[in-house]
Parts: sequence; C-alpha cells; structure tokens
Amino acid sequence: MESRHVGIRRALGWERTPEGVEFRCVTEGLAAARVAVSVVAPRTVRVRLTAGPVAIPKAFTYVVGAPAPGPWTLEETAGRVTLRATHLVVEATLDPWRLAFRAPDGLLLTEQVPDDVNFGGHRLGPPPGFEAESLPHDPVRRVLRTVDTLLLDPDDHFYGTGERFLRLDLVGRTVHIWNRNPYGARSALAYKNIPFVVGSRGYGLFVDVPTSVTFHLGSRSLRTYSVEAVGPELDSYVIAGTPKEIVSGYTELTGRPPVPPD
Repeated sequence: MESRHVGIRRALGWERTPEGVEFRCVTEGLAAARVAVSVVAPRTVRVRLTAGPVAIPKAFTYVVGAPAPGPWTLEETAGRVTLRATHLVVEATLDPWRLAFRAPDGLLLTEQVPDDVNFGGHRLGPPPGFEAESLPHDPVRRVLRTVDTLLLDPDDHFYGTGERFLRLDLVGRTVHIWNRNPYGARSALAYKNIPFVVGSRGYGLFVDVPTSVTFHLGSRSLRTYSVEAVGPELDSYVIAGTPKEIVSGYTELTGRPPVPPD
C-alpha cells in the first residue's frame, strides 16, 4: 500500500454560516473535502479542513473560551470570497483553490502554497490537502494526515511549541508535537509540547487536534512551511497582531490561570 499527497484543487461551492463561510471542495483524484472559515475574535480566525463531503463532528477540543467575534463581513467577487474581521482578512480563491491571510491594510501575512516544486519538478512541500493511502483506482482509500502548506518569507521567524531544548528560533527545524519523557535535555523530545507558534510577520498559529502534529518550519523547503495532523482533520486558529496580542489571543481560547490570592 502506497501513500500520496492529494491537494485541494478547487471549491465547487460555498455557503454562509453563522460564524463565517464553509466551502465544498474537491481534491486531486476527485475526493471531497470541506473547508470552514469562521471568525472567533477580532484578531482570530478559525480554519477547519476535513476530509469527506460532510464535515466530521468535533470530538475533542482544547478551546474552552468563547470570545466575542466582533463585527465581520463577507464579500463575493469573481472567483473569490473574502471574510473580513476587525484585524484579519481571509481571501479564498475558488479555482484554483487558495487561502490568503492579510492585515486590514492589505499586507500579506501568509498564504497557502500548492505548487512548492523545484526546477526539476520535484515536490518539496506537500499541497494543502491530505496524505492518503492509495491504490491505482482509489487514490484516497484512507486519509492518514491532513496537511496545510503556507508561504515562508525569508525574514520569517517562529517561536513557541512549548518546552524545547533547541534554539529559540524554530525556522529550519521539524518539530513533532507529541508528549514524551525526554529523560533530560539532550534530545528534541519533550513532555510539555504545545501546538502553537508565534511568527514574526504579525500572526501566530494554534492547532486544535488531539492527534500528533508536526511543524515543518522551513526544513523541507525555504519557500514554505507545513503543518500536518494525523487523521482526517486539521483545525487551526490564525491569530493576528504583535507577539503579546497573539499570546493573549491564544490564552483567550485555551484559558488563563487564575490570579493567586494576595
């Protein structure tokens, strides 16, 4: 049994939801996928990618807070749907499929990259979509991982992911988020992993799944970074702002410690 990456090719349609917008998509091999984009807070947008024609139910979440989303708008132009929150804009190009994340003034923060190949045609970063078991006549027999690949700027730096025994800047490294006893500080293993990174370009990324998550932060390619979650779901939150605002947005979702007594 082989595995292959099948990227999302295009959106067949979309519908407005109470929180934002949901897209019906098709991948290479004509498999179905759903992408839901919703406004969670003025600085925070949730992007949930699931395999299949119907979004799978959410079985587990680290999110315990319910911040107010604030005002937001949804616009449609030729081949594009734009979701505007107070401090973050998400542009969805329908065919070919691509999500782009911008500041309100139009500055590009990052965007999905489906075509990270070198001049020899060798793929470096997988396209946004799925890694699946495949047969000659069944390219998506079973989804193994759900993947997103985003633009990596030469000036980007990433920090976070919880306990680390490496250098502070994680660009150029692969980080596996799965708690293990490291038996010391001489390996990349850790037992306080957090699937959350803070970027230097004005946004951070938090992944809300209970399965193993891997960040390829420029370790496969200098043009992109990838986030992979085991299973048929990648549920992530993009948080815009300064590092302090990003961390505050993250704790607004996952909870804050109580103030100790005097």
